[in-house]
Amino acid sequence: MKPERPKIDYFSSAELRQGLGLKTVRGGVASMIAQGLALVVSLGSIAALSRLLNPADFGLMAMVVVFTRFAGLFVDAGLSMAAVQERDLTRQQSTNLFWFGTLMGTAIGAVMVVISPLVAWFYQEPRLIAVTSVLGVSFLFNGLAVQHRALLRRGMQFVAVNTTRIIAAIAGKLAGIAWAVAFYGKPYDYWALVVVIVVTAAANTLGVWLMCPWRPGLPRRGAGSRRHFLFGANLTGFTTINHFARNADNLLIGWWWNAAALGVYERAYRVFDLPRETFMAPLSSVATSTLSRLLDEPAKYRDAYLRMAKGMLAFTAPISAYCAVCPDIVVYTLLGAQWVKSIPLLQLLSIFGLYQSAYSSCGWLLITQDRTTEFLRWSIVNSVLTVAAFCVGLPFGPAGVALGYGVVFLSFSLPSLFWVAGRRGPVTIGDLWRSLLEPTLVSLVVAAACYVAHWMTIQRGLLLATIVTAGIAISIVTTYIAVSTDYLSQFRRLLRGRGTTTSASPTNPPTS
Repeated sequence: MKPERPKIDYFSSAELRQGLGLKTVRGGVASMIAQGLALVVSLGSIAALSRLLNPADFGLMAMVVVFTRFAGLFVDAGLSMAAVQERDLTRQQSTNLFWFGTLMGTAIGAVMVVISPLVAWFYQEPRLIAVTSVLGVSFLFNGLAVQHRALLRRGMQFVAVNTTRIIAAIAGKLAGIAWAVAFYGKPYDYWALVVVIVVTAAANTLGVWLMCPWRPGLPRRGAGSRRHFLFGANLTGFTTINHFARNADNLLIGWWWNAAALGVYERAYRVFDLPRETFMAPLSSVATSTLSRLLDEPAKYRDAYLRMAKGMLAFTAPISAYCAVCPDIVVYTLLGAQWVKSIPLLQLLSIFGLYQSAYSSCGWLLITQDRTTEFLRWSIVNSVLTVAAFCVGLPFGPAGVALGYGVVFLSFSLPSLFWVAGRRGPVTIGDLWRSLLEPTLVSLVVAAACYVAHWMTIQRGLLLATIVTAGIAISIVTTYIAVSTDYLSQFRRLLRGRGTTTSASPTNPPTS
């Protein structure tokens, strides 16, 4: 992909709304291409590092990542999303947000150095002191990149965003693999995972500064940034609570059991969550930018959300179905024979996590409609129930934790979030449930066909079983998307309207 460097005024609402249909299509296409590349890079690095390192190495990193990811939430503090969805952002407001992010990145990096002995004490693992301290460097890089990345997303320059992200990911993973090869079997081989994170953060910061021509000035008071901080505070409150709930499993397993058990669980969860993680981050950039510009056009808002949410689920749900019926093929092919204990965990997570991407996409509605307070209140209740389920399953090992997560997700998390997101606004609760129908049917077909093919071919060898089952799954999903007149007609409609300009409203419209 060739980086796009258009001359664009990030602070002109009228200019940002021009040709919104074409920008959405281009952003979606760029994101899909980038996701294909990202998936290849991720699969390659997972396969390489899983064979070069052992489960305890990944468990060691998962222990500290619980804390570093939590701290990382406060670098952004929701302010990048505030800049994206703001209708009338000014240059001075953007400057103030930049310096706040830089200050937070520096401060949090220092905090990680200070608390590193406490992290090591909690897990009774002295190696975590150095690991936690070095990972603190990545926060400084992330703080410097927050506002530039937000402006690229605000201007819907998704080719630039995705090019930077892919190059940074490749650089980080190649550096980590090089370290793992150089120190294979030696006491410091686990540092390869630290190298991946730090190099990726540094490369991404350099990339967004090269892609975004905006440069900050000096911070000033009275620029009207208060509402951005309020928006960011609510969003950070949600992400903080949600992060704790989503990562409490790693925290508890590492504390109750050991690094090896956590490593097995972490690899299973990583493979399970890879499709959602791969598609969600870049598509979220397109979705939030597009939906924020369509708030005063409810019909178009609803149409755009459902198209993107259903499109993402059409990819991720069949992959989860495939992992649920062929977990042994996935683990042996991606991770290697030493990870055989991850097979039942991957199967459990895949069964319960079929609708993970639909669950995640509800955030687009609550964020773009400025309903972050509702998001925060819901997340408190959901997090309490999720952590309670983890604790109930913990004595039964990682499988018990996975089972507890799945039960709460299907019985409470998904239906309750659908209710919160759909009870107000252009997208209704019924729309959300109906969006699951077609991807569910396709996933069932994938599961049934691959189960039969797996049973017939696995006795003749892993390679044959992998080729046949993967080919069947890909063929079914590709055929479904190709014949889906709903997706194709909407895509053509966007292309026909690519030259149109949507009028801007001077005030924020109601969200219900």
